[in-house]
Amino acid sequence: MGGCASGQGLSEAAILAQLLQHTKYTRDEIIVLRAVFKKMARKALGKEFIVRDQLLAYLQLSEFKDCLFADRLFKVIDANRDNQVDFIEFCLGLSAILKGNFQDKIAFLFKMYDLDGKGVVTKDNIIELLGAFFRAAHTQPKIMGAPTPQSTQARQIVERAEKENAQMLQRAIQEVLAETAAQAIHAFDKDKDGTLDYKEFRSWLETQRGPLRFLGFAS
Repeated sequence: MGGCASGQGLSEAAILAQLLQHTKYTRDEIIVLRAVFKKMARKALGKEFIVRDQLLAYLQLSEFKDCLFADRLFKVIDANRDNQVDFIEFCLGLSAILKGNFQDKIAFLFKMYDLDGKGVVTKDNIIELLGAFFRAAHTQPKIMGAPTPQSTQARQIVERAEKENAQMLQRAIQEVLAETAAQAIHAFDKDKDGTLDYKEFRSWLETQRGPLRFLGFAS
């Protein structure tokens, strides 16, 4: 993100200069973030870094740590793919998410949707990640008014009904996701290659604001 070099081996002054150039943070904001990062950071082989769970905790997304979208969020911020986030990566990611303009946020989401790293988004990518956003944003509905089961047989009946209800819901969700993805490709794939490049993806995502709102991206 932003063409910024790794922070390893750089002086504090050099890191500050890079972040002032490549993020939308002020000098004072970067100093505050540096202090926060140092409190969280682990140290090994001369590096300071945080790991996936720490990043999600900082973003108050720990409850979604098992979701695909959380995995993608971390991988986009972890620009060098070493399963660690250094201070520069931390600031670049936060700047895009929290302080970026609409174009910055769309570019960040494009990387999240590009599951294969090929610079395009496929129909399957849309189904997988849009589904992850949906599942993270909605709790599993339960049978309203279900009595507290008093016997093994009653519990089995209720559990079976809940399971059948959940399976019906999941089938309905998958149908909606498949239809949404097919419509996206059909309507916005202008060069008809079966995928969405960045420009096509942006045109589509402007009509799909749910993921933007979920991460606080919506302007």
